[in-house]
Amino acid sequence: MVTAEKLDFKKVGNRTVWTPEELEILRINYKGTGNSVIIIQKLIKDKYGIDRTKKGIQQKASGIGLAKKMVAFWNDEEKEQLKSLAGECSTKEISDKLGRTIGSIQNQAYALGLKLSHTNRCEWYTKEDLLHIFGVASESIERWIKQGFINYSRFNDYIYKFTVKQVKDFIMKYPMELTGRNVDLVQFVSILTEG
Repeated sequence: MVTAEKLDFKKVGNRTVWTPEELEILRINYKGTGNSVIIIQKLIKDKYGIDRTKKGIQQKASGIGLAKKMVAFWNDEEKEQLKSLAGECSTKEISDKLGRTIGSIQNQAYALGLKLSHTNRCEWYTKEDLLHIFGVASESIERWIKQGFINYSRFNDYIYKFTVKQVKDFIMKYPMELTGRNVDLVQFVSILTEG
């Protein structure tokens, strides 16, 4: 293995500057999908011992113009996988299985007329589910609970459990608490339209 020291890499603050060797791996292997990012991450780690984050790889790909050029079209096999997973798995699980972004999964599901949910539990959500659905920090959920904005019950004495009705009531009573920047729109609309 060629180590980072042998590559004569440079650091700027806490960041490691990309070497020409890493950029070559990026150019050859970047396909605009989550799977290609994972492959690049592993190749760089195995070959040079440098830990690149998925976000860092995607940002560098965008920065050098690769992300703009790559459009990862959905093939028929992927569409069929999405159709079979849509009712069985959460959007995050589908994203992980197909190596696609959550946004890509949501867009394709919409195009195919599929209904996705963040969770495959129909009756209730955990605090972690709400973090993803609302795109907020844990502190926001804690504040809403403390202020009585959202009702809950406990599951196994330590897990917050929010019913669909409780979440819907919160959305209807306190819409100003939601910024809309990172909201999982598919799940959000699904909650609001539940009977």
